[in-house]
Amino acid sequence: MIQGGFSELEGPVWVASQKALYFCEMGASATTGRLHKYTPADGKIVVFVDKVGIGGLAVDPQGMLVAASYDTRRLSRFDPATGQRSDVPGGSSYMGTPFDEVNDAVVRSDGNIYFSDPSFATPMGTLPPSFYRLSPPPQSTVTRILMANNANGIALSPDGQWLYMATTDGGPSMRRIALAPDGSPMGNADVWTEPTSDGMAVDCAGNLYLSIAGGTNQIKVVSPTDQALGSITGLGGGYVTNSAFGDDDGKTLYITTSQALYKIQLNVPGFPN
Repeated sequence: MIQGGFSELEGPVWVASQKALYFCEMGASATTGRLHKYTPADGKIVVFVDKVGIGGLAVDPQGMLVAASYDTRRLSRFDPATGQRSDVPGGSSYMGTPFDEVNDAVVRSDGNIYFSDPSFATPMGTLPPSFYRLSPPPQSTVTRILMANNANGIALSPDGQWLYMATTDGGPSMRRIALAPDGSPMGNADVWTEPTSDGMAVDCAGNLYLSIAGGTNQIKVVSPTDQALGSITGLGGGYVTNSAFGDDDGKTLYITTSQALYKIQLNVPGFPN
């Protein structure tokens, strides 16, 4: 354990330019959360941005933090050096209707942004819970990928050819869908064995690290073909929410839970980063 005593953590992401891990802490309301920054070199965790409501973080091709902002019900960007916030063009609505509660996001290397929009805290009723794609500029167009109750975690395969979508609390099972060269979804989504997951990490071999929802405190590791590989346990009380690979060699898995931030250094010879 790196540090405990948090209210609820989410959305870890490693930013190579800063040699730091950024992660979210939920607040009592949509505007009382925080973004934290952890630098392994000195072991310090500092409040990076205060009084925000962010559910998930990703890094875009320009090295900016892309935030699933449930406080403003849209996609935002944060400069990882200064903390300056701006809106992502096109990331505030679908066909003119505002999003409910943008929850998690992932960015492909070409700038496509994929994100989930559930209604966990205060249902707005404006849009059905769904997964979406925001195409890169200059189009910056939002299209719906899949309607899913309690749409939550989202991740990409290392080559950007597959999108993984997970739900919690009674939604449909884990789904995987193929992506075209332009980033648009192709065909129907495959249904996977695991019924739910909160956040997800992916290693360089394409294995997924699923944060199992429903109060269990473990990460299940599955292959890109939905084969169970094992699990990570021993994460204390509460429940696991998300994970992300980081550090210079990419062999440290950072894990957020409802109470603490953990890390596991994966130094097994030959283990994928």
